[in-house]
Amino acid sequence: MLVTERHKIIKIVFRYIKSIIKLLVRRKKITYHDFEEAGNYLYSLSKREIEKFALGLNYKIVAFKGINDAYFKGVEEEKLSDKGPLQKKVKFLITMADIFCKFGFMNYGMLAVYIFKEEPSNELLQNLKKAGCEIIYLPNNPYIDIA
Repeated sequence: MLVTERHKIIKIVFRYIKSIIKLLVRRKKITYHDFEEAGNYLYSLSKREIEKFALGLNYKIVAFKGINDAYFKGVEEEKLSDKGPLQKKVKFLITMADIFCKFGFMNYGMLAVYIFKEEPSNELLQNLKKAGCEIIYLPNNPYIDIA
């Protein structure tokens, strides 16, 4: 019982620390509607929404791969080199974003999504895992008789 209480307390403390770090990491105010500087509306979907979509179609497996990017003005003019100052900044920012995402302090900037209509081969699933994809096995709908 004591271990369970400690575990709960640690989870609560971690959740508060995570919230504080999220507030510090965010660059701008959180809004429900975002636009690009060019005026385009930013559409976004969550992993959960993709899972619900697949469940609604009675699919069994989805896979996700989070991706981060970074941009600095002028980086497109810099010659491609690992020693370039802007290249170093971009790599550093992407690495930091990947670390924050891995520990759940922020979400990936982009998400590659695989929705399988039919069960993929074990070889394909293993290759996706090796590439860093998260494989989600969805539950069966108990109200549909699958013959």
